Amino acid sequence: MVNKYKRKTTNASWDEETMKLAMEESKKTSVNTAAKIYGINLSTLQRHLKKGSAKKNPWKICKTAGEDWYVGKVRHCDITLRRPEPTSVAHARGFNRPQVERFFDLLEQ
Repeated sequence: MVNKYKRKTTNASWDEETMKLAMEESKKTSVNTAAKIYGINLSTLQRHLKKGSAKKNPWKICKTAGEDWYVGKVRHCDITLRRPEPTSVAHARGFNRPQVERFFDLLEQ
């Protein structure tokens, strides 16, 4: 789903810092000139000037997961953290230095 998504175009490839710079530049010059200087689509810059903000990261603001993450979690609600089973005494006794060395000696032959 989202975790394997590869972007197919380079449209809207601006970052937040570039958008802020373009918004500041548009106060000094025209919006069209600022969009050309910073390589941002004119309508995108106009929309963000109207809203008065650049891209927002909901994870940093709200400290909660996004909608895509939630939908994926609900879709696979049977996925849970499991407690490991305790190691049996026989298994613990069989896993010691002499036994491991013997295993690797046999493996080399």
